[in-house]
Amino acid sequence: EWYPNQQELAQKILDWYDTDKRFLVLVAPTGTGKSLLSVVTQRALKKRTHVVVSTLRLQDQLQSSFAFAPVLKGRDNYECLIADVSVTQAPCQVGFQCAVKSSCDYFVDRESAYVSDFAIFNYPLYMYTSEFSTTFKRPDILFCDESHLAHLELEKHVSAEISDRDIGSMSWRRPRNLTVEGMADWAADNMVEVEEELQRARLWVYGITGGNSGDRIKGNTKDYKRAMSRYGKYQKLARNLTLMQRAGLDTEQGKPWVFDKIGSIYKVRPVFVADYTKYLFGDVDKVVLMTATMNRDDVERLGITDYDMIEVDSVYEPKRRPVYYRPVGRMSAASEPSLMPAMIDEIDTIIGAHMTKQHKGIIHTVSYKRAEIIKNTSKYKRLMMTHGASDKNEVIRKFKESEEASILISPSILEGEDFPHDQCRYVIMPKVPYLSLGDKVVRERLSEDPNWYTWKAVSDIIQGSGRGMRNEKDFCSIYILDAMFEEIARKHSDDIPQWFKAAIKYLEID
Repeated sequence: EWYPNQQELAQKILDWYDTDKRFLVLVAPTGTGKSLLSVVTQRALKKRTHVVVSTLRLQDQLQSSFAFAPVLKGRDNYECLIADVSVTQAPCQVGFQCAVKSSCDYFVDRESAYVSDFAIFNYPLYMYTSEFSTTFKRPDILFCDESHLAHLELEKHVSAEISDRDIGSMSWRRPRNLTVEGMADWAADNMVEVEEELQRARLWVYGITGGNSGDRIKGNTKDYKRAMSRYGKYQKLARNLTLMQRAGLDTEQGKPWVFDKIGSIYKVRPVFVADYTKYLFGDVDKVVLMTATMNRDDVERLGITDYDMIEVDSVYEPKRRPVYYRPVGRMSAASEPSLMPAMIDEIDTIIGAHMTKQHKGIIHTVSYKRAEIIKNTSKYKRLMMTHGASDKNEVIRKFKESEEASILISPSILEGEDFPHDQCRYVIMPKVPYLSLGDKVVRERLSEDPNWYTWKAVSDIIQGSGRGMRNEKDFCSIYILDAMFEEIARKHSDDIPQWFKAAIKYLEID
């Protein structure tokens, strides 16, 4: 079944394929059927097609929609057949010749994805596979879903980090020259030892398993897990030390990187990722970038110049997705403490209005601290759910299944989660989601590209607004309470999609 205007959009993609433009940027909100467009394109052109998405949940969603399509996930998501561990810690990872490899779900899925004309990956796995696999065959067409996240995924792929705990476990001296170049030299000094330890761990695993291809591994299971844990530790260390050395070389060549020590973690990260898009796009002939929020500056920040862009209107009526601008005040670091009582009063007023209809809602708080303040202060705190880093998925599940008019308070679901129909009827944004200026990479980018910083906040607002509006029969109200929104909305009026501007109440930004 076609979505509205989808046939016309599919034809535009096919027309683009015959041009000399390598990239197509498809800016389209929820309800466009972007995922189906990848299938239609593959079947029309008979070209090998890969789709990359940002989360496991999106992989599962596509798998349920397209049961014919192979989906390859990370090794942690598969169980080993000959040891009580995930495939990440399976004997095959150190070269063990497994007798039942052909029956292993991981290798079955991997083989299917590698040879299929249509397959689905996530960003980290796709980049790692395309960089290191000798059997992986690149596609003719690559569809990058949620492509506004490509910048972040590329940054994570080439960045490196090491902790004081890692250093202590190796009895190494801590780095003294706390710069990118200093970390690169320090990494080179310790690399030989890590490679030697990696080989010892591999031999230890061989000794426990017997190095044969039996149906089950030999030896004590506890010893095996200890050996594989050690192997995994040195493998991770080797990867990060290699990346640190690469960062040092790139810095010598004039590419901007930053060093940062956050708590006990030493990090090196690139300021810009345009020089590293080869890890995602490689030598793929044609690439489609799909997102609801991407402007031309975003595209060019990826080093892309040869592209066409298609912008699609929303199929949802604005009255079903109103965006109410109800400013309480400017939520700056200095003013927030004094504004919070009034902010919570406004939040409670909104909740109370929806409570009469037993509506469930979401509050995007940007920070865990703000989430706790709201939960502890609101008169509706009994109905509120919040989460930490470790229980996020469980809390989201309970919220979705709740039959009460529950409120989910979260700093980290601006994207990547769906709450259709009665799972969410309103979204509240007390604070514009600016990135932290305590982050050195953010400060460096801001100094070079001020528009990026404010546009990223607008983009995150648009993304967060879409969590509860998932199809043409749905409805969800959005409330923006931070007066800073008006300033950045006017600044980026030309970048904000018309379909979003059309829904805004009490603020004219055209």
